Amino acid sequence: ASKLSDPAIVDEVDITDIDVVSNIMEKAKDTVIGTSRLKSGWHAVNSMTQGGFRRGEFVLINALPHNYKSGMAQSLTMQFALHNIPILDNADKKPLILYISFEDNSDIYLGFMYRYLYIQEFGNTPDLTDITPKQMAEYIKTKLSINGYHVKMLRVNPSLWTYRDLLNKLLEFEASGYEIHAVITDYLAKLPTTGCDKSGAQGTDLVDMFNRIRNFIGPKRILFITPHQLSTDAKS
Repeated sequence: ASKLSDPAIVDEVDITDIDVVSNIMEKAKDTVIGTSRLKSGWHAVNSMTQGGFRRGEFVLINALPHNYKSGMAQSLTMQFALHNIPILDNADKKPLILYISFEDNSDIYLGFMYRYLYIQEFGNTPDLTDITPKQMAEYIKTKLSINGYHVKMLRVNPSLWTYRDLLNKLLEFEASGYEIHAVITDYLAKLPTTGCDKSGAQGTDLVDMFNRIRNFIGPKRILFITPHQLSTDAKS
């Protein structure tokens, strides 16, 4: 009889299969030692996360309005590429860091990234008078690819997407030969919660969408980070 494949089963372990168990224990060892962690450029954040963000984690950056949530997301995108040498699970793949904006247009976040990288290197704000857009593009490319990471950025209209489209896009990148190490979205909550559970209290559908994405990225060891805006009622 043929054995049917159940996509819901992420791992199946037979303890008599030494190769399978050894492979899982290698991942467990990696989690403890921290070789799969992605360090930020901030010592305090690395200390708080015990050495960096772990691949497979779902991370919310919670803050009130106008408290650098988007800036932190964009900064982490660059810092992961600048401060980490990619360690691949599959040596035939290309390591990818993906930034998806559901809010700002490309010229806004790329302009922020250029100024950020320039200030980090030279300590002062760049003079854009005599520099061409091509030179700016080459500078960003050179800086962010220094350790071997591929960094891709998408600007998406959230009204035309759902979490399913997001996950399908990640599968598309995997099929194109990439091993995704980190996905940073700004803001995930802007996606409509189409297909999610709406039967509970207010916010149930959003929590369900977060859980669906977390269940997807966990087995694939993809770090997923998104800012999340707290209500001003949180001040009380």
